[in-house]
Amino acid sequence: MSSPISEVFDDSTVGEAKPDLTLLASQAAVQLNSLFYGKKSELNAVEQLARFLETSFEKSEDTPSTNTKLLLDPSMVVILTDAFDNSSFCEPVKTTAKLIDEAWNVADNLKNTRKNTDMQELKKIRDFCAALSVCAADYYKSLLNWLPKNPYMR
Repeated sequence: MSSPISEVFDDSTVGEAKPDLTLLASQAAVQLNSLFYGKKSELNAVEQLARFLETSFEKSEDTPSTNTKLLLDPSMVVILTDAFDNSSFCEPVKTTAKLIDEAWNVADNLKNTRKNTDMQELKKIRDFCAALSVCAADYYKSLLNWLPKNPYMR
């Protein structure tokens, strides 16, 4: 049995933002928050989010980011741009090249979370994950509003 949200998203699309991005980003934010307050925490959601961001686009080290081949679909661009704009991770993102660079920076920071001793940096990445979760949830909610309503349901 398929849910209304699974009908909106097609798994065959490469790089498309999946509905579990909301949950993954919020779990990563919770794990980073625990780490921020000195509690021992598993960082499996943090590592999964880092892999998701790394596999969402390709970036080779020898070419500038303007020549980077994007695997992000437009929905993911919107979600990531909103998350950067709503967090203090970086300046507002205005170009695709800047979006790629900042997403790559987030992925690197997430991968190196255990090694990071700078609490301000940890707080910024935690706030970004929380903003990413909220922006993804808002995006999916707006998609659900486009689905036809069942006249027999209240």
